[in-house]
Amino acid sequence: MTVRVLIDANEGMTFQDLKVIEDAATARRAIVLAVNKWDIYEKDDRSADKFTAELKDQAKTYAYLPVIYISALTGKRVSKVISYIDKAYENWHRKIQTAELNIFLEEMYQKQPPAAVQGKYIKMYYNQNKELRPDLQTATG
Repeated sequence: MTVRVLIDANEGMTFQDLKVIEDAATARRAIVLAVNKWDIYEKDDRSADKFTAELKDQAKTYAYLPVIYISALTGKRVSKVISYIDKAYENWHRKIQTAELNIFLEEMYQKQPPAAVQGKYIKMYYNQNKELRPDLQTATG
């Protein structure tokens, strides 16, 4: 199941919107953010980028969530919401192969190694998917 959170463009993200997002994430659901009333929002050529940046700033933990700008009144981009939901659902159920996961985490480890704990550094031998929706990885070190 995918949860679509409808955000009013004139209000921005509210506490209630954030609560719905947190509840959906806790329930382990895919989430799509749909910003409605985009037709009446005062815009310039960078409005969507600025609005998205504000959303991601307000919900840093959920900055990866896809955002689509729609107008329910005019119907603009409403038909694209389904494709966003389908894509989020596919990504949510995608199993990451152990080799792909290990390559990615090794690159991240090289860029920013974890801090030492009591003077000892973490050694990772391999990682694997333990569960899907959302991914839960197990690190063996």
